Amino acid sequence: MSLSINKTAETVEFRNNRTGKLCGIYHYMDPYKSYFRGLYTPSGNDVVGYAPDHPHHKGLQFRLTTNKANFWEESEASEPDKHKLPIGEQRTTRLDLLPPTDGIGFTQRVDWLTGAMCVFNETRQISVIEAEGAYIWTWEMTLTTTLPSGVQIIKSVWDAPN
Repeated sequence: MSLSINKTAETVEFRNNRTGKLCGIYHYMDPYKSYFRGLYTPSGNDVVGYAPDHPHHKGLQFRLTTNKANFWEESEASEPDKHKLPIGEQRTTRLDLLPPTDGIGFTQRVDWLTGAMCVFNETRQISVIEAEGAYIWTWEMTLTTTLPSGVQIIKSVWDAPN
């Protein structure tokens, strides 16, 4: 198999063994959200942009805003004045590499928290295969609310398309 995976204390690294180049680096221990910072083409070009003027834009990530918490921002000071919500955090509770027979990837369990309240439980599976001249990534997730009722995903309050 030409692709390999290595789990460290904070990241999962995907590598092409033939070229020695990275395919991707997934950061799963960030205090606010997991993300890909470093997602590479087979020739080594990073396709994930970095926005230094927006520190919460860390890379390729999944986040949202609900009527109970903002899982996008990382401080209430960054939120619009008329729309302050508690800042949410995605906490990895478990990350297991897939068995080699199932491909190169992992399954991650994530609790979406605001303070002591768990808003969602998520199971996320990310994997990659190599095709001619490309990597094909799959990101599947199941998001289940843990609250009895009343959680709604809401549109971003920012003017720009999201």
